Amino acid sequence: MDDLRAIELYTQFRTYCQQHSPLPIVHAPDLSDGRPIAGPMMPFMESASDFLRELFNSINDFRRWILTLEAWARVYEGCQGDDRLSILTEQIRPFGTLALTGPQAIRGRIIHAAAVGCSHANHLLHRADQSLQWDGTGHLSMRTASRIGQPWANWRTLAPLLSQRLGYGPIHDLTGDFRNQHEHGHPRNIGLGLTSLVVVEERDDGQRSWSIGSREAIPIATVIEQTTEQHALAVEAYGLFCELAREQFEALFAATSALRSR
Repeated sequence: MDDLRAIELYTQFRTYCQQHSPLPIVHAPDLSDGRPIAGPMMPFMESASDFLRELFNSINDFRRWILTLEAWARVYEGCQGDDRLSILTEQIRPFGTLALTGPQAIRGRIIHAAAVGCSHANHLLHRADQSLQWDGTGHLSMRTASRIGQPWANWRTLAPLLSQRLGYGPIHDLTGDFRNQHEHGHPRNIGLGLTSLVVVEERDDGQRSWSIGSREAIPIATVIEQTTEQHALAVEAYGLFCELAREQFEALFAATSALRSR
């Protein structure tokens, strides 16, 4: 593809990008609404404010990756031959990979952010209960997050979404577990190209048999459809995380009211 053709196609891409998208943009809330806070709340406020800001950036980036992929897919459909191959390798596959791995990354960040908030709040409000404490070190599992999230109603609402929906379901099944294979194995291609497949079967007699074949590429439309559905779940999860942070802020604000009046 020569430079003039690349500019022509990029112009088409920009035109598609500027069209209205139904995917929502998320915004970080102001927990304090300008209210002064006592010193013991500072660790919670610093971490909560940082997580709220960085998570909305991550989710809005996820939105941008999907819209970029969608716009390039429209350009791709109007091209032939080498132009298609260039768009596929330079634009669609990189942004498709980002979009398909985005839900699991956002899920992990929300789990971490929620666990840190619970840790700070529990240390001030439930210090005597050791089962609710976490010092932030070591591997953080969903089990640990759920243990320290017990006192918080909004965690109990958020947890099923993180453990059963965000990063799970059709996006796993229809893409051959792309996210996990991308990080730990060999994923299916996006848009074009077969991927070899060897399936091992253990028989009752201790012998082993193999099936050798190939896997079709993940259709671009499937990537867009599934990541769009996951974006809606990410937005929902962020909203619930915001409610959890508000719940913890209000509990801490009430508990430290005597310190502010001194």
